[in-house]
Amino acid sequence: MSNTKKFPCPCCGFLTLDEEPPGTHDICPVCFWEDDYVQFLSPHLDGGANSTNLIEARQNFVKIGVSEEQFKVYVRPPLPHEFPSSEVEDNEELPE
Repeated sequence: MSNTKKFPCPCCGFLTLDEEPPGTHDICPVCFWEDDYVQFLSPHLDGGANSTNLIEARQNFVKIGVSEEQFKVYVRPPLPHEFPSSEVEDNEELPE
């Protein structure tokens, strides 16, 4: 596992991006969403770096595991270290 900090994909939420979104143009290996600044700010917008909008891509990911069906051959399951951690780690105490 790499010690390099990863950032969450705007579509699937897994920690796969090398730079902090929006606008990195990194492509997520889990859902194949390309991080696009305009689509991040206007999630209903079709076009841009992705042919579908961010809202539909998120819905697609929940239903079929990829941002767009045509990209199924390019994606992989998330690696264990790519799952987002909870806000409070198991060994931390909760605030009163």
